[in-house]
Amino acid sequence: MRKLIVKRLLWDSLNTDHIADHDVMPDEVQEACKSKPVVRKGHKNRLFLIGITKQGRLLTVILQPTVHEGVYRPITAYEASKTSTRTYHEEKGGEQAA
Repeated sequence: MRKLIVKRLLWDSLNTDHIADHDVMPDEVQEACKSKPVVRKGHKNRLFLIGITKQGRLLTVILQPTVHEGVYRPITAYEASKTSTRTYHEEKGGEQAA
């Protein structure tokens, strides 16, 4: 998949409350999206990405594309699973924080 370019994330009370349930903040999602994440196509035309925050926290983020290029609506975000962590490190060749 080509490089992910995020110009803007669309937030509302639904998605901010949802990621808060996973102890994730919107700023962390933004950081993960800008960290040269590993990106895969997910279900329903969504993007599944694994990215790292400035604090070194590895997150899985699901984004819904909008009609505007580079604009996405975060669906959820949570701490990356062991499998996602392994995938990230395999893809990045051992790279650490962005």
